[in-house]
Amino acid sequence: MDSDSQLMMAIKVGDRQAFEKLFQKYLKPLHHFVFRFVGNSSVAEELVQEIFFKIYKAAPTYEPRGRFTTYLYRVATNHCLNEVRRVDYKEHFDSLDQPKFNNEYGGLELPDNQPSADKLYWAQTMAGKIQEFLADLPDKQRAALLLNRLEALSYQEIADVLGVSVGAVKSLLHRAKNTLRDRLEGWQK
Repeated sequence: MDSDSQLMMAIKVGDRQAFEKLFQKYLKPLHHFVFRFVGNSSVAEELVQEIFFKIYKAAPTYEPRGRFTTYLYRVATNHCLNEVRRVDYKEHFDSLDQPKFNNEYGGLELPDNQPSADKLYWAQTMAGKIQEFLADLPDKQRAALLLNRLEALSYQEIADVLGVSVGAVKSLLHRAKNTLRDRLEGWQK
């Protein structure tokens, strides 16, 4: 049993400090994952709070069947999928007045020795396009790609999170990568 699962077992018997430790450990990575999924920082903050609330409420029935991170990202992915599938979600958050991504979590990290203005503009434009194309992927493809690239989960862990076979994960990743590549190539022409 990993140390995070041990913390969950402590939460199960009422240890609030164990929950605080898990919360502090996973707050930033989970926010980053959720933000990449939904494309809106304030929505991501709300969803992360809801996800942690679900984890806390589920503690009495938690049984460690694998790594805690697999459990955490399964809960997070399902919660995000439910959020983006809501009818009013797209209507509310896909307005032209509100940018889809902000630089705090979704923008380009610049090194101290900044490149020329042309290179900077091109890099920011490319990062914005990648984010746009990523947001347009089907939900499960986006989830698989983010879990693989951003969270470095194995194919088996992604399969556990999404509730699909390893073969389906490979297919989702293949289609997502091909779609992104084709859209970028089409955009650059």
